Amino acid sequence: MEILNNETKINCGNYTRQNIEMCLIATRGNGLPRKSASVRQVIYSCLGEHSEKPKEIHYRLEELYGDVPRLELFAREKYGDWDVYVNQVEGSIKLI
Repeated sequence: MEILNNETKINCGNYTRQNIEMCLIATRGNGLPRKSASVRQVIYSCLGEHSEKPKEIHYRLEELYGDVPRLELFAREKYGDWDVYVNQVEGSIKLI
């Protein structure tokens, strides 16, 4: 726990002290079948850049759903074959 206390930060919040980065999974229709039922929801990771997702997120989502098209909004960098839409790296899609 000492490592987590030194490498993480607690932010202010309305009700609790926030120190998370949310990852929302959006699908169309009935969603996708899971390829793995062993993917855990919580990731403990050292602090990165502001709103930077831990690399573990990408790995776990690929394990969860397999080889399907993916889009990351507000990415800080491009990851593998994922599409990105953001103003900080060159996006691979354009919204009209």
